[in-house]
Amino acid sequence: MSLIEKSEQNINAAKILINNKFFSTSVHASYYACFQLIILINEKYPSNQIKIDNNEKQGTHEKRINLLKILIDTKIQDTKQRKKIIQDLFQIKKVRKTADYENTLIQQDTAQHVLQQSITLTKSLKKLLYETIH
Repeated sequence: MSLIEKSEQNINAAKILINNKFFSTSVHASYYACFQLIILINEKYPSNQIKIDNNEKQGTHEKRINLLKILIDTKIQDTKQRKKIIQDLFQIKKVRKTADYENTLIQQDTAQHVLQQSITLTKSLKKLLYETIH
């Protein structure tokens, strides 16, 4: 199964999880729908890869997101669109960390909002990915 298919499955899983009131888990699925596309975009732009010191405190997700930011800065001319992609991604990531690691309940409206952000963001990422393929 490709990462694109996994991403789409995560969007569908998030919808099912919300319908079944598993809000924290739905946020996790929404985030990974985006992150799986980020992995694929990083792989499609190997010249965009930056040597990152293994001793850095930065995690794998941060490294991949930073590579995406560099790519977006070179590929997307619209400043508002660039900012929106990165802001949405960091908002989704922040809520995912809360959902996964904190003793905080995620409410339905938050889960729905994250899902909608994720749907919009995956469309933008797929467009960027499509440009890498063609």
